[in-house]
Amino acid sequence: MLLPFLAKSQNTLHYDTSTLIHGNGIAFLIDAYRVSHGFATFRKNNFEGLFYTVDSTNRYAFTGQLKCDSSCIEYLPGVKVKYLPKGTVDTIVMTIDSALYRDIFEYSDAKIISTEAALAPQMMTNTYSELDFKFDNPAVVPVGKWQKIDLINKYIFTDIIFDECGSTISIRYYNPDGSLLNERTLPLTRKKKK
Repeated sequence: MLLPFLAKSQNTLHYDTSTLIHGNGIAFLIDAYRVSHGFATFRKNNFEGLFYTVDSTNRYAFTGQLKCDSSCIEYLPGVKVKYLPKGTVDTIVMTIDSALYRDIFEYSDAKIISTEAALAPQMMTNTYSELDFKFDNPAVVPVGKWQKIDLINKYIFTDIIFDECGSTISIRYYNPDGSLLNERTLPLTRKKKK
């Protein structure tokens, strides 16, 4: 079963998928030493539902809802390229954005078989600096209210509010006593879901 990949800034987690039934259920996020770092809810082999993880320092936990919605993907002008890597006999076909195409193939020894204009998913749209992680599936987005919890001092450090396509709407920072320290409202960075 192919599951989405969660990339954290300081380590990579794996899934204990033994509890999933036909790609649905709760999977525990574990590291190479089998230490639990939280859990994710899956529906049809994608993140969908409650998500909880502890950062690599064990100082903060992040919790909120995820959804997988292909209508939230933004696209850039791209190139569908079919090529033959040097020294191989198997052709590869991939769709990438135009700038990446130039970076990869400008000085490459690969033999380009064909190219055509295409739309490529904008992969950076699913990077969430507020949450300290990203997803390699651009359709997976955080939605609604997320919390960053200070596990050492035992208080909600930050509330992060996302729209229905993962754009950050606002961030509230709290003092250890629970009083509001600061609030930032952000301009929309993405198009609204159609």
